[in-house]
Amino acid sequence: MLHVLVGAECNNNCSFCMESDREGRRRHVLGQSPDDIRRFIEGYAARDQILFTSGEPTLNERLFEYVRWARTAGFRSIGVISNGRRLGYEKYAQALLAAGVNKVTLSIHGATAAVHDSLTRTPGSFAQSSKALATLGALKRHRRFDLHTSTVLVRRNLPCLREIHQYLSSFPVDRVCFNVMMAKGGGDERFDLLMPRYSDVAARFRELSRDLDPSAIERTNLADVPVCAMTGVDQRLLGAQEHFEQFETRQSSGVATLGKGDLERMSGDGDARAARLLERQAEVDLQGDAAYYLTTRELKDDLSRDKRAECRTCALDAGCPGVWRRYVDVHGWSELVPVRREARASCT
Repeated sequence: MLHVLVGAECNNNCSFCMESDREGRRRHVLGQSPDDIRRFIEGYAARDQILFTSGEPTLNERLFEYVRWARTAGFRSIGVISNGRRLGYEKYAQALLAAGVNKVTLSIHGATAAVHDSLTRTPGSFAQSSKALATLGALKRHRRFDLHTSTVLVRRNLPCLREIHQYLSSFPVDRVCFNVMMAKGGGDERFDLLMPRYSDVAARFRELSRDLDPSAIERTNLADVPVCAMTGVDQRLLGAQEHFEQFETRQSSGVATLGKGDLERMSGDGDARAARLLERQAEVDLQGDAAYYLTTRELKDDLSRDKRAECRTCALDAGCPGVWRRYVDVHGWSELVPVRREARASCT
């Protein structure tokens, strides 16, 4: 999947936002010219999925144009992830779908204004996002597109898990996705206040799964959590970590903040992750305003995650990205028990 960063601004101010450097995001996104965006879209080899993201994409008035470029390029799935506040306006939502969007993911973090607005730190955001759910739900009667929701789980809303799931399931949502907060950006800055224990997440999902029929389980997904910590959770709820790629300049956030000299030094010290970053950070000349490289989610996050020696014995090791170093520093490894290969085989 290709992620294209188009939202320089955001009209929410989520406490856990991965992009807590709002000014840095603004500079990076505005530093991309429309020609750069077009080259990202037309130059990406795999034309399967594309997602317009970063900040709030619907605040970018050129979004319709970018979506049309993706449709012309032949992308099968053209998605937008949004807080939904603008998508509650039916004419706007209809226009975006008509341009070519066929997958919308709405970020909803509570079943009430008290919970949702406290996390977005934006009074009135729940009412507008809920209106988007209703508007898009009504449009699904006449137009084919996928409607997903994304809920970031933190200590504040985890106790409301059942209520959130019930609320979102009252709309014609194709998939209800729960993502445990990532220890990056605001999630790293406010880790002690926001980060739930993985054992508490597992307990809540064990309770939730007892209430769900098979079709509801099929539509529900838990991501961004170490599977080895989810003892007793229905395996059908546990989704694989999303893989994506995106073009970044060397002045942008993420791994681009590491200079080549830093990576060479770390690689010389035996840091295998730095060696992988160095290998992949070959510049891609798009003949535009700047030189870009193509990075991946794994490369962006690898330096913030860790594994221990016991992980090599785990049946899930090959597909596991590791655990946030910040989480291990605070809580240790006790919740993270390697899955025996015979136990894994018995579950599949």
